[in-house]
Parts: sequence; structure tokens; C-alpha cells
Amino acid sequence: LDLSKVEAGKMTILPEKVQVTHIAVNLKTAFAHVAQEKNVQFEVSVDESAPKEIVTDRLRLDQILKNFLSNAFKFTKQGTVSLKI
Repeated sequence: LDLSKVEAGKMTILPEKVQVTHIAVNLKTAFAHVAQEKNVQFEVSVDESAPKEIVTDRLRLDQILKNFLSNAFKFTKQGTVSLKI
């Protein structure tokens, strides 16, 4: 995210309905090769109590989650990277 825009209140947010399972599947697919290359396990799960759908800015949410996961893989030498929704 462009933090200078966030701090200045100049970031445009485009809310839309997003299926939570789609978020999980897309991230699992996007990072499967990274997990395989690093020889670590990668788990993505959606708790049954989580809402089926949320309203969010999909682009921003993807940026944030991909950044978190990239850092998790960067600093994980063995074991498992888990994302629990």
C-alpha cells in the first residue's frame, strides 16, 4: 500500500462483496509454488464461524495479505506457513 496516500487520506477505497473462500483459494494458489520451492508446508483455512462474504476493497486486501505471506515465507526456513481466516 502507498502509506503516504493512506496518511494523507487520499486513497480511494472501492468496496465490493467478496467470497471469503475465494480469498483463501486464490492465496493458496498464488503461493503454492513458493512453498514448494522453500520446501515448507503452506496451509490456508477458513473457520466455519467466519462470514461467507465480506465487503472490502479486494485489491487492497490482496496487497496486504500477499505482503504478509511474502514476509512469512521470506523468514520461514522450515516448518509451516499458516493463514487462518
